[in-house]
Amino acid sequence: MSTKYQVSDIPAAWIERANQCHGQSEYFRYPKPNNFIATRFDLLRDTLPPSAPERRAEEYPMVVQQTDRLTVWYKPDFKFNLPKAAIQLHILNPCFDGSLQELTLADVFFEYVIYKLKEDTYDALAAELNWTLQQTYNGISIITGGFNHKLADLVILILKRLKTIDFEPTILESMKVEVAKHYNNAFQDQETFNTNLRLLTLLDRSYSYLQRWPLIGAIDRAQMEQYKAKVLSNLSVELLVQGNFSHEETIQLGKRVEEILQLPCPAAQSGGPPYPRQKTLVRELPVGVSRLRALTLSEKNAMSLVICYFQLMPYTLEASIYLSLFIELIDELCFNTLRTIEGLGYRVGCGENDTSGILGFNVQVASNANKFQCSFMEERIMAFVDTSCREHLATLSQAKFEEFVSSALKRRQAPDVSLGKEVKRNMDEICSFDYCFDRLKREIAQLKKITLEGLQQWTAKHIFVPASERKQLTVQVVGNGEVSLAECTTADGSAVSESMIPRENSQGQCKPLLLLQAKENKNFIMDVEAFRKQLKFYPPQPSVKDLK
Repeated sequence: MSTKYQVSDIPAAWIERANQCHGQSEYFRYPKPNNFIATRFDLLRDTLPPSAPERRAEEYPMVVQQTDRLTVWYKPDFKFNLPKAAIQLHILNPCFDGSLQELTLADVFFEYVIYKLKEDTYDALAAELNWTLQQTYNGISIITGGFNHKLADLVILILKRLKTIDFEPTILESMKVEVAKHYNNAFQDQETFNTNLRLLTLLDRSYSYLQRWPLIGAIDRAQMEQYKAKVLSNLSVELLVQGNFSHEETIQLGKRVEEILQLPCPAAQSGGPPYPRQKTLVRELPVGVSRLRALTLSEKNAMSLVICYFQLMPYTLEASIYLSLFIELIDELCFNTLRTIEGLGYRVGCGENDTSGILGFNVQVASNANKFQCSFMEERIMAFVDTSCREHLATLSQAKFEEFVSSALKRRQAPDVSLGKEVKRNMDEICSFDYCFDRLKREIAQLKKITLEGLQQWTAKHIFVPASERKQLTVQVVGNGEVSLAECTTADGSAVSESMIPRENSQGQCKPLLLLQAKENKNFIMDVEAFRKQLKFYPPQPSVKDLK
């Protein structure tokens, strides 16, 4: 390529200086050894004797160690046969689902721990080990994976950091800002905001980001230290070890977890009794249609979102399969009717909901706030459910029904393509307190039993019922558009204008929640807390594994 170059000998003076430095130089240094780099890659399949307990392991995770505060689940891998494993922990504490103040402290605590761990775990990431922290409704989930040889060392490092973390004031202030940004981003997204309002209405001990926001500014180092002490004094842990890990290594890891987190302490010496493995309580909606309408919290958001949620019944395997198949049958119809034919919005869709063991489904439409009113969008959603879906199910042919059933069976029968996918499914069962590791097998057996007539009878009984007999909650987030705002009034009957929408600010100031109603329909929830207090709770739902 006609690039100019030259070849010359290395100067003798350079060689002389190199010979005299004896491997040391002020300009160069060797990196410190990375203790997380795996050096052992032998597989259980090749190293375990025929009589080893691992070779008699069941198809699903099994309990190999259990106390009041620690349960260790274990499943060796003889399927993927890679020198890799996954170790996941679900750390439980009442503080993670307690008061509004505790939940806000938990958000800041979580963000701070992640920040400190990023520096501590740099070597582990370089050695192709990975970790993630996720908040669950009941605590914190620690997810790790990679080469199995040094994976336990990464888990130990994370737990030790959790125990010894110190809150530096400058970093703490930065983390408070990050949490405030997270809350703000949640407000910007209409779907997140809408879902937050629905769960605020339904779930016990549920608080919106709007309620948490004002508390962030007052959080200081002393509060965080007190919160950490309270959290660490009353922990319960569920540990899942899966992959190229031996039974003995799993037991030893369980003992290390107990030792680091000081789990064996009795309730009298701790902050309380072990965390109960009980699902979150869910409020039962009143019969009829309940509506909750809120003004968008972003002046730039010109989209309105209406989600009609239909609460059905506590979970049963049969109802779950019927509902899942119903959603699959109407999914394409939903897009074709509400978007293609009626042109209602940018995004339409439907989905099933399992809210802590209570089944339901939703239909949603996101539309231009300058084109459609929320009341009209809800009206078209209900016409779709009551007319289009009913007719679709009534005229569904046997051949089409069998095609959908066959498709549902194939998805559930498809083998896992990675260890990570299998581990995630198992850990989801643990975090939900369902422990139904054979859920897919049960669903496959149930799918093979259902008939078209059975589906039609089930939907007629539970879905296609008069509005006065439904348990429905419609949550509407009104976008910044003249058409949508024109039909709204405040609680005192005042008209709603664009000036009422909170403006963007750089100070992280709290944005007020403004509940609205329609001019022609005053049947809206105007006080969420008062509405919640009127509702009774469903009984605590059992683990799915215990259902017949």
